[in-house]
Amino acid sequence: MTGVHDLPGLWSLSRATGLVLLVLLSVTLAVGMLATARRTPSWWPRFATAALHVNLALLSLGLLVAHIAVTVLDGFVDISLVGALVPFTADHEPVWTGLGSLATLLLVAAAVTAGSRRLLPPAVWRRTHYVTHLAWPVAVVHGLGIGSDTARPAAAALTLGCVGLVTFASVLRFAPSSAHGWAGLSARSAAVVLPVVVGVWLGLTSVGAS
Repeated sequence: MTGVHDLPGLWSLSRATGLVLLVLLSVTLAVGMLATARRTPSWWPRFATAALHVNLALLSLGLLVAHIAVTVLDGFVDISLVGALVPFTADHEPVWTGLGSLATLLLVAAAVTAGSRRLLPPAVWRRTHYVTHLAWPVAVVHGLGIGSDTARPAAAALTLGCVGLVTFASVLRFAPSSAHGWAGLSARSAAVVLPVVVGVWLGLTSVGAS
């Protein structure tokens, strides 16, 4: 009789949910930054962007739960629930798995602070919410380190696209308000995005060659 741990599709599902989760987290973070960007077009619906950010965050949390559940249930690698939730305690790839656990805790912290926003002083909420943005780069490194599909062209392109999107949104969010229109912002964004994307591409290439 075949048990849950012997189902061959669980490992593939774990990898697939991880990649989709990276996309969702990237879009969620980018939309959140664009909702509060200093310079956006007059037609940009900030209220709609804020609502989209919340909905995407909730969807990301749901997919995160599914990703952890599938990874724990899968028998291809031995990762317990404790190892998946407590950073750096897993028997399988403790560093890379631990980074995923750390990203999970940061995302939970983001959800808690978002839910408590009305109870917290604005300055406190803003600072704690910025700290939770660390979940995204930690999740990216987790995926690069533990993902068995990292060096495949589709996964590499997906990762590069996510990095480029978040970097571009970061430039729009934190660019000085004195920037000269969208042309100036585009130049600043390109100056930041291109080196980051090239760096990640070189990293993925070296992983594939090893």
